[in-house]
Amino acid sequence: MYLWNTKALATELREGTLPERERMKYFLLFMTLLAVVTELPIYSPEPVSPALIATSVISIVGTAVGIYVTYRANRSGDDRDFIARSVCLTFPVGVRLVVASIGVYVAYMIVGSIIGGDPFDQFTEHMTWIDVAFICLLEIVFYWRLWHHFTWIARPHDAA
Repeated sequence: MYLWNTKALATELREGTLPERERMKYFLLFMTLLAVVTELPIYSPEPVSPALIATSVISIVGTAVGIYVTYRANRSGDDRDFIARSVCLTFPVGVRLVVASIGVYVAYMIVGSIIGGDPFDQFTEHMTWIDVAFICLLEIVFYWRLWHHFTWIARPHDAA
């Protein structure tokens, strides 16, 4: 893996000699760093709490583990086009998950407001352990769906 020698990396990319496993390492590093940078700004508007820290850790670790697991699914099949497949599948899988989670969240807020009233409203002002569990579940479902699609795409066509 080249960390400084961009000319050598560009040469391998141009010649098509950079193995899929090396490409995955760059993608994994980039996406994990992106997850870290994305999580940092959330600490400014809200007081730091153990639940808030837990969601950040889950997001960062979940991203790294999820990418690795989906890479393994791709590698166990045809071991081609991992990054292109990841980029293409992430959007529709993410959209479906967001739509489903909005439905669950709205139902949670309605039921919570009806049952809990004002104490529920105060409970939901800051990050709670229920939020942590929900975020963890979303992370697992997202990468499970990607894994499912990768195993289907990457398997030989005669097995489909």
